[in-house]
Amino acid sequence: MYWRDMICGPVVPLEFELLDRRPLDASLSWWEIGDLRLSQIEASPHRVRRSPARAGMDSLVLDFVLEGRCYVEQDGRRVGVGPGSGAICNAARPYIQYFPETCKLAVLTFPRELLSRQVAAIDRGTATDLASGSQLFPLLSAYVKQLITQAPSLTPSTAQVVAQHLRDLICGAIGETLSQVPLPLSEHKVAALIRVHAYISAHLHESNLNSEAVANALRLSTRYINQLLEAEGISLGRLILRKRLEAVADALHDPNMATRSISTLALAFGFNDLTHFSKTFRQHHGVSAREYRAQVPAQWSR
Repeated sequence: MYWRDMICGPVVPLEFELLDRRPLDASLSWWEIGDLRLSQIEASPHRVRRSPARAGMDSLVLDFVLEGRCYVEQDGRRVGVGPGSGAICNAARPYIQYFPETCKLAVLTFPRELLSRQVAAIDRGTATDLASGSQLFPLLSAYVKQLITQAPSLTPSTAQVVAQHLRDLICGAIGETLSQVPLPLSEHKVAALIRVHAYISAHLHESNLNSEAVANALRLSTRYINQLLEAEGISLGRLILRKRLEAVADALHDPNMATRSISTLALAFGFNDLTHFSKTFRQHHGVSAREYRAQVPAQWSR
């Protein structure tokens, strides 16, 4: 499709899904600034999916949300970011970005080595809210927003100076975020986390599934499990809730579940308070369960 072909050059190759049956309303501008590419994107609700990359596609994609809201998933993490916030993705691996409402973004695309030379373990920072607790990210965001208005008139020599400033700010902001991210877990702890995730996923239909039930079944303390989950930035109770919400969301887009009511699906995945379900579903997905079900994905590519 035209939009897919347009965005593949300035950003990275992506697959698009519409969230309703209306055509995508979108615009795109971009500028080369040294070894970085700055894009401005405005688009109606949609979802993009990055499939496994081609050889040589080793770029990072840094999104700054100017308007609307964006949900980003990569490396087992999921984060929602709004105006003033942003998130980074590694284009060498699959990721998903979901925009439940009309959005406006500034996007920086640049070689991964630009950061990896100065910031260790950059992949620990993918799909995280870069603005959370950061002093440098607001400076970077303000610089990028101002740059959008100046980029078309930059001379080549000025562009090189700006690119160096951007590189320094990006490295500083990402490094600051990574300093707050827990270090990777040992193999033993990773195995324990896998057991936790597997048990929860297999017992979502049980309305009495809670932190204590998981800990008792796995013969681990809730305190220990919560310590393990610090690496994912979530508590055990929140993990159970998130998995329930995601299971309902998957069912809402499953054609085989089309005749089942939303309340039936919520109850089937362990929710026994439908008011609580409705509120938390909207908070997690950005739209109500009814609106989410109506957003039947329309494939744009392949």
